[in-house]
Amino acid sequence: MTYAVIDTETTGLLPGFRHRIAEIAVIHVDADGTVTDEWCTLLNPERDLGPQAIHMAAAALLRHILATRPEAVRTTEQHRRTVGWPWPALTTGVVAPFRRTPIGHVEPHFLARLVERMSRDQEPMVDAYFAMLDAALLDRRISASEADALIALADDLGLHRSEALAVHHSYLRELARAAWADGVLTEDERRDVQTVATLLGLDAGEAERVLAQEKTGDSKVTVGGLVLRPGDRIVLTGTMRRAREEIVERAVAAGLRVTGSVSGKTRVVAAADPDSLSGKAKQARELGVAVVSEEAFLRALDAI
Repeated sequence: MTYAVIDTETTGLLPGFRHRIAEIAVIHVDADGTVTDEWCTLLNPERDLGPQAIHMAAAALLRHILATRPEAVRTTEQHRRTVGWPWPALTTGVVAPFRRTPIGHVEPHFLARLVERMSRDQEPMVDAYFAMLDAALLDRRISASEADALIALADDLGLHRSEALAVHHSYLRELARAAWADGVLTEDERRDVQTVATLLGLDAGEAERVLAQEKTGDSKVTVGGLVLRPGDRIVLTGTMRRAREEIVERAVAAGLRVTGSVSGKTRVVAAADPDSLSGKAKQARELGVAVVSEEAFLRALDAI
């Protein structure tokens, strides 16, 4: 006797609060509880995923029951009758299963996904890419969705990989100039430039070289780093590590306007997960509003 165990991952347990299924799996288990095969796929719940530190484990639960209470899953006459039930006619192959990234898998830097193209007659317009890069680095991380957006924009602009890398070098140099603008380079500023160099896929020593070259430079350019000012409109989405009420209270005390929806006037969306699939995060990306992590938002809040 074998079993087919159906297991799901959800964003929560209350459909009334728009909780949805995020992953579904069918696991084939033999008579002693050993998993022999499985099929699974991720689903887009079109909302924030919520806490992700848990995992359902129905196959493991069945294995435990088989070992300790086998009578609880003994085949009955009702089970036998269901074997003859006809299956409904289902359309197959419409959507390919999409599996989660294996544990330990490390995505290559997004620059590696840019392919070299044939030569062309015109120089590409890089201002839009530079601006998107600046927005993506507001919280000093490049999320998966931001990397996808950069790749898509580079493709639309016809940027070669080498040209995108040149833009990254220019960005790092502007950041180094801004760090030296007051004639003093603090350790926090040095670490910031080093962090950005890593995110941009540049050589580990590039940050130090650029900082040394720009030491005597004079620049009024300021790039990167989320800066909030009283009156800015901000939106929160997802289940934060800190209580939502605490974050809202701090934001209001700093003079920020916390709104429940995203518009073109929104300064930034602070998300528990910068790759959030929530409606707010999706709308922010459509409007070109930056989506940053909770940590980056709180750092900016402290700096007001």
